[in-house]
Amino acid sequence: MEILLERLAGALIIVVALMAGAFHLYSRLEKARRGKGQELIRIAGTTHIDPRKALVLVEVGGERILIGLTRDSITYLTKLKGPEGVKGDVS
Repeated sequence: MEILLERLAGALIIVVALMAGAFHLYSRLEKARRGKGQELIRIAGTTHIDPRKALVLVEVGGERILIGLTRDSITYLTKLKGPEGVKGDVS
């Protein structure tokens, strides 16, 4: 009975180690995959107004768009001009 418990514990350790290794490998591959190629849509910044509301600056096709997010909706607010548009140059 004692030998059976030792074998079971050893097998469990091996399975957990294999799962941890697979997770680590998957996360590295996923990170490398995301870094390659050009992203069409990118979140440039997020500011939370309260726990359920946020302003999000999104870059889409070279344009910067400010949107408002709530728990129930997404609202287009404005398009910003150029990279310095974040400093208050809202059109």
